[in-house]
Amino acid sequence: MAKRGKTARPAGRKPETPREALAEALAGLHTAAEHIRETLKVYRAHKLPKPVAGDDVEAYAATRGQRDQRLSEVRRLRRVLGAVEAYLSAENKKSLDQLLGLKPGRGRPVVQERRNKLLEKLLKIALLRGAGQQWKVIGRKCGMTPQAAKRLHERELQNLPEALAKEIAARMKQKPPPIGKAKARSAALGKEIAAQNRRPPKAGR
Repeated sequence: MAKRGKTARPAGRKPETPREALAEALAGLHTAAEHIRETLKVYRAHKLPKPVAGDDVEAYAATRGQRDQRLSEVRRLRRVLGAVEAYLSAENKKSLDQLLGLKPGRGRPVVQERRNKLLEKLLKIALLRGAGQQWKVIGRKCGMTPQAAKRLHERELQNLPEALAKEIAARMKQKPPPIGKAKARSAALGKEIAAQNRRPPKAGR
């Protein structure tokens, strides 16, 4: 069997210098930002239909799911676009990781702390709701008005898995709770998620 030789480099092509590699990377970021802007324009031009309360449950859920998915995609695209634009700006002093929130910068991470507190409150609301508590009681136990608790629950419910994951990660570093208490907490959370999946659409606001 003949030996395989090394892959030949295309004739006349020199290896990239660090400056050329940097210029190519920056050009790629500019191109990515432009593609994101075009995608957002398409999303704005082709809006999804709103769910109608008179539709059957399956049609309503499907339409609502499509809109929720679109909103999530738009939010993520805007986040990436904002980070890239900030990174490419002349006055930028942060890395792309920091602008995307993947790496904490210097000083106290105030934004992430607020986010963690929000997720903790969301999880508490979900557990109380899963246990059958009324919004008036939930608001009092969470230190907020019933209306604010309900709005937070409805707005951030899609982030409940993230809140649960953060709590699990935090508890893994601590002494584990009693088995009975942990089971009760998990059961309450499971009931809340199941109730949200079965809950019929509202007649209107």
